[in-house]
Amino acid sequence: NLVLELSQGKHVNPDDLPTYEFVLHGEKHFQARGRPVQGEEMEYQGAVVVLEDITALKVLDQVKSEFVAKVSHELRSPLSTIHEQLAMVLGEMVGDESKNDQYILARAKEKTHGLISLIGDLLDLSRIEAACLPENQASRGLLEKAGFKYEGVAQSYLQIDGRWRTHVLYAALRKDRRGRTDVG
Repeated sequence: NLVLELSQGKHVNPDDLPTYEFVLHGEKHFQARGRPVQGEEMEYQGAVVVLEDITALKVLDQVKSEFVAKVSHELRSPLSTIHEQLAMVLGEMVGDESKNDQYILARAKEKTHGLISLIGDLLDLSRIEAACLPENQASRGLLEKAGFKYEGVAQSYLQIDGRWRTHVLYAALRKDRRGRTDVG
């Protein structure tokens, strides 16, 4: 279709030239880009199409996405524990404790909260990249096939640190490279 469209002059604006991605034999990813070929009288005579093997870029993107999701998931739990322990220590400190110690602990608690928020954003990004969103019917179908039930619970009841979180469930269901479900 790309060659035909270009040859017929359907794409003449250089900023509007289409690119197509396709997969051969389920493993090689290619990107096709092209330009129309015009004769001396500006009639369209054909097209020049360049195929670029983008398999390595696709693999790298997949590895990056898996890394971000895995690292984010693995960091969030210990940081949340540290954050809660700092809050508990701060809550138990009495007035005669050093103000400097209280300040240091409060700053550490504040910084762990910032890191937890950043990790949550990374998990949200990886979830969006994977198109695994709770509003997405296919995602909900996958979770239901795995044995989870959609009960229509209000989002306010599903919050962690004041934000709605479903990524932990998604991370627990993510498949490894061999196709096995990683449940931990």
